[in-house]
Formats: sequence, structure tokens, C-alpha cells
Amino acid sequence: MIVYNEVRDFIDTLKKHRDTSSTYYSTILKQGRKTWAVVLAWVDGFENKGDDGEYLLDTYRICGKVAYNNSYMKEYDMDWLMPDDGEEVYNTETSIEADDDIGKAIHFFEHCWTEIEKNYLEE
Repeated sequence: MIVYNEVRDFIDTLKKHRDTSSTYYSTILKQGRKTWAVVLAWVDGFENKGDDGEYLLDTYRICGKVAYNNSYMKEYDMDWLMPDDGEEVYNTETSIEADDDIGKAIHFFEHCWTEIEKNYLEE
């Protein structure tokens, strides 16, 4: 289950501290060695339009995705992965660039989680 207040608090923390090396995650489900979560961080690679604000920092934007990590990956500090079916990755990532985007992003994460439950969870 996605916890709205926890996701909102992590977004507020990212806005306040503006630390592009921090990642926050809200656990949805632990399944064996996998941990499924909403993952939030500053992500690089966006065009710098000179419009830095709460959600924008140079070429960084606050982004979130529904993804998984496992104990092996954590030992090597590897990134959270979006699910795939062996051929194609299910893109669960979205950027958050204004207060109005938070509710939309959480709704998107809930939709993604429903699809993951149906199609990507191991029995």
C-alpha cells in the first residue's frame, strides 16, 4: 500500500535539503529478497532552462518511480530497478515539478503498483 503522507514527507525533505545524492523510499511490499517501494530522488539529465525552484535544481528534477531492490543489490549500493518482462521495462517513473504534481504522481504510482501486482510479482 502506498502511504501518501510518507511520500509527501520525502518530497518535502528533498525540496528542503536539495541533496542530489539522497534517495528516499517508501516500502510497499517485501517479497522474499525483493523490496518493492516508491523511490524518490533528485534525477539529473534535464535541460537547464534557468528556472530553478523548489522542484528544479540546475539539470536535476525531483522524480519518483515504483521499483524494487534486493539484498544482493543493496550490498553493492545498486540502483532500484523498474520491473521488466524479460524484453521490455515497465516505465514507472515520473517527475514532480510543482505542488500540483504530487497528487498526480501518487495516483500514477498507485496505478503502476496495480499493474505490477497483476503482471510482475513472483508467485
